[in-house]
Amino acid sequence: YTGQSLSWTATDAHPDIYTIEFQGSVIVAGPTTWTSGGAITYNIPDGFTVGVYIYIVNFTDDYGNSRIDNATLSIGDTIKPSIISAPSDLTVEIGYTGQSLSWTVTDANPDIFTIELQGSGIVAGPTAWYSGIAIIYNIPDGFAIDVYVYIINFTDDSGNSKINSTTFTVDDTTDPDIISAPSDLTVEFGYTGQNLSWTTTDANPNAYTIELQGSGIVAGPTAWTSGITIIYNIPDGFAIDVYVYIINFTDDYGHFITDSVEITVEDTTNPDIISAPSDLTVEFGYTGQNLSWTTTDANPNAYTIELQGSGIVAGPTAWTSGITIIYNIPDGFALGVYIYIINFTDDYGNSIINSTTFTVEDTTSPNIISIPSDLIVEFG
Repeated sequence: YTGQSLSWTATDAHPDIYTIEFQGSVIVAGPTTWTSGGAITYNIPDGFTVGVYIYIVNFTDDYGNSRIDNATLSIGDTIKPSIISAPSDLTVEIGYTGQSLSWTVTDANPDIFTIELQGSGIVAGPTAWYSGIAIIYNIPDGFAIDVYVYIINFTDDSGNSKINSTTFTVDDTTDPDIISAPSDLTVEFGYTGQNLSWTTTDANPNAYTIELQGSGIVAGPTAWTSGITIIYNIPDGFAIDVYVYIINFTDDYGHFITDSVEITVEDTTNPDIISAPSDLTVEFGYTGQNLSWTTTDANPNAYTIELQGSGIVAGPTAWTSGITIIYNIPDGFALGVYIYIINFTDDYGNSIINSTTFTVEDTTSPNIISIPSDLIVEFG
């Protein structure tokens, strides 16, 4: 309060003096002369605390007659504390740390505050507070995903109170995080023992699935654990082609992350000649000579045999892995050196070449089939 006063008007034929006493204290005004019918005004000092105060005025006249009056001044506090700064509702991500709430409140007569976590009870206080000084409450780390309501209650010395509530929401808006994923993989046809592995983190892991594109789900849904590697063993025996695996990790709140990996099965291996003819030398006039090769490959296609300088003399003809190819050399070649070149190819353009030298020669001496007998003749 400010600017409060008390006023009395008294009458008497012979006014003398008046005094004003502050009960329990001293004379606070007078003795002072007064005038009959004239108002006496007393200005109450500012700054009294809450309480009941009694002022006693005593009017006397020239003959010792007096009149006393009591005036009661009651100072009450009916004003609630005023929150001048309060936290907004707060949403944090699961796994949060270091969160706090802060309030600043004013009141002429601050007393205590309490903070309640709805459903759990008082978590701070009762503790004294000071007008205009911020109250800071550190929210414990580790709350699960949910909505939490903090209620703070400020009271003053006169029992007035002010309540404020703040909603603290712990949420999960984060997709799982793949921290390790396989690179695209190229393997040779006939591969064995290949696998893919992923390591993923999330505060609330749920399930994963692995899809082979074009074929559907090949693994899961299966529970997964944050930070623990998932290993998928690729079946042996895929044909030459490109295969796409898609893994999908989800958490308890519907967030997800996917990763795709290409597996390429290819054939880069040349056919393998496991048996080939040695170079061959025959006598002029030979008959019934041949050459033979045995070759292996996962995907055999065709072979050709070329006689160098003459062109292709056999094929292209299909061949079978592990089955011997026999080429019958024509009879009647003249003396000379002949080179046969065989070329095996597979379905994916891989090839292997082998050359064999065929030599026709004459190592046979002439054969005398008729000789004369020894002859004796006469001189002359």
